[in-house]
This record gives sequence, structure tokens and C-alpha cells, in this order.
Amino acid sequence: MIRHIALYRFRPEALPGQRTAFAHELVAASAATGLVSHLGCGEHLTLPADVAVPESVHSFAAAWDFEDLGSLDAFSRHPAMQRFVAEHAAPIVIGLAIANYEEADLMLPISAHAQAGAAR
Repeated sequence: MIRHIALYRFRPEALPGQRTAFAHELVAASAATGLVSHLGCGEHLTLPADVAVPESVHSFAAAWDFEDLGSLDAFSRHPAMQRFVAEHAAPIVIGLAIANYEEADLMLPISAHAQAGAAR
């Protein structure tokens, strides 16, 4: 499985309606490709620590899962995604960070993670 992560930074003057349309259209365009096995996304949740690193804070995050790298490549070239970028991302996005990786079996099982958090 390939995971594709994108962090978007919106223009400060982006209107709430534009931000909402961005989120809805991102989900719709992703679904329209027929290539995504999972998508999780949402607006950044601000923490007090964010004040010290404003250049690292992004407005919106999305994580997609794909069967393979070819599916991710086809997704990025799909007309639905190209339309989304032109009509909803380009007008309000001023920064973008992207990472792609192959999911490995190096992650903690969720139960071990939950137990470690509960022990604190």
C-alpha cells in the first residue's frame, strides 16, 4: 500500500466558504478517480505550540491510500484532480508539502499504542 500525504497552506484571506468548498471538492474529486482505497482529511487543529513554529503550520491535511505507485500516479493525472486543483486549490493554496511512502510493518499495533498512552 502507498500512502500519499499533502499539507496545504491557505491564503490568510481565504473565505470560510472557499475552505469548505475545497474540502468537499477534494473528497468528491478523489472519489471520482476510482483509484483511492482510503482518504482521511481535515482542517488543522491549532495547539499552543503552533505559535512558536508558524512556518511549519498548514491549514489542511489529507492522507490517501493507494494499491500501488501506479495508482497514485494515475490519480495525480486524473481529470477530476486536475479540475480540483485548477478550480479549488489554486485560488486559495499558497503552500503545499507532499510525502509518499510505502506502508511497512514497522508501526506499533494500535492496542500497544493505546496502552502506552493510558500509562502516562
